[in-house]
Amino acid sequence: MSIPAAFLFRIVEEHTGTVIALVVSAALFGATHLVDVNATLWGTPSLGLTGGTMTAAAYVATRSLWLPISLHFAWNFTHAGIFGVVLSGSDLPPHGLLNATLSGPAPLTGSTFGPEASLLALLVCLGPTTFWLRRAARTGQIRHRPRRAVAYAGSDSSSKTK
Repeated sequence: MSIPAAFLFRIVEEHTGTVIALVVSAALFGATHLVDVNATLWGTPSLGLTGGTMTAAAYVATRSLWLPISLHFAWNFTHAGIFGVVLSGSDLPPHGLLNATLSGPAPLTGSTFGPEASLLALLVCLGPTTFWLRRAARTGQIRHRPRRAVAYAGSDSSSKTK
């Protein structure tokens, strides 16, 4: 989660609550990857669900940007820097410590978009996302949608009786 994304998340959260802000954050995270090299219709929502929801959940649990930014950096570094697999948004061949070659069905490998668009990435990210959302709920970090005062036609606050 970047600083502009966190700023937008907080604005949406103030007006709609944490749940809607998480959905909006995940959708925007996925949508920003639509312009990536080799973007696919499966890859962008997958990336929104994995990266967008996981980093936003980490922010909600900690109310700090250190963890989500570190997660995003570690995710990218692990893919490209260690395993040497394609990173979404990059058309450069990866040069990692290892040179992994992915083969198999697109839902398992992420196809040309990279492993970030795979079912495996969804499963891997489900654990930490669930952990941080449960932690946020236990510590009272989940914010509910603010209730709006309902104004009734013809009522006047000065004429109310006690």
